[in-house]
Order: sequence, then C-alpha cells, then structure tokens
Amino acid sequence: MTFSIHGLAVARGIAIGRAVLVASSRVNVAHYFISNDEVAAEIERVRVGRNAVVDEIHRLQRTISHMG
Repeated sequence: MTFSIHGLAVARGIAIGRAVLVASSRVNVAHYFISNDEVAAEIERVRVGRNAVVDEIHRLQRTISHMG
C-alpha cells in the first residue's frame, strides 16, 4: 500500500484538514452456473444488490453535502 500526503507545510508535525482513505483491492468473484429455473431469482438478487448500492451512494452524497 502506498501512503501519500500532499499539502502546504505550515508547522512541523501538525496537519489540519480532512483525511480520506481510499482502499484499492481486488475482489474475488465467485463464478458458478445456474439452471434456467434459477434465472429469475438471480436477476432479483442482482436488483436487490444494485438498489442497496444506489441507496448507499445517496446516503454518502447527503453526508458529503453536509460537510461543506
């Protein structure tokens, strides 16, 4: 992992500002086959997951907008 800080040095040992941690990693994705009668349930599972991600993004947008 690389750690990098950018900014203007004002006083030695003191940092003022927002900290943001961005983690980058590879995600292991399971690959598997499903039968034809499982397709509808799998599509619904994907929709539920997508909606959860959309809700989380909206929550984060509201949180960030309140930060100024």
